[in-house]
Amino acid sequence: MQRHSADNKSTGKSRGARRRLRLLFIAISCYLAWAGFTFWQQSGTIQESHARLDALEGKLTEITMRNDQFKQEIEKLNDPEYIEQILRKDYHMGRPDEIIFFESE
Repeated sequence: MQRHSADNKSTGKSRGARRRLRLLFIAISCYLAWAGFTFWQQSGTIQESHARLDALEGKLTEITMRNDQFKQEIEKLNDPEYIEQILRKDYHMGRPDEIIFFESE
């Protein structure tokens, strides 16, 4: 009889240890599932952010090029010869002593 009660005590202790291990395993599994889901969600967000960043960098490059073109145009507009060239070409103007001829179609 003593043997039987000693076996019950050791079995009860091992059952308690198994329960604790099972509970620990469940807690670790839940934590790993949460961490995996969070990582997956954040990696998707990071990919979207990288795509937006690439698009914005492309726009920035385009705008920078346009800005440089405008700066060059401003420099040209400060040149009197360039202004004269534009007036002759676009507005058909000439110097006071010149005669301008137009072709009819």
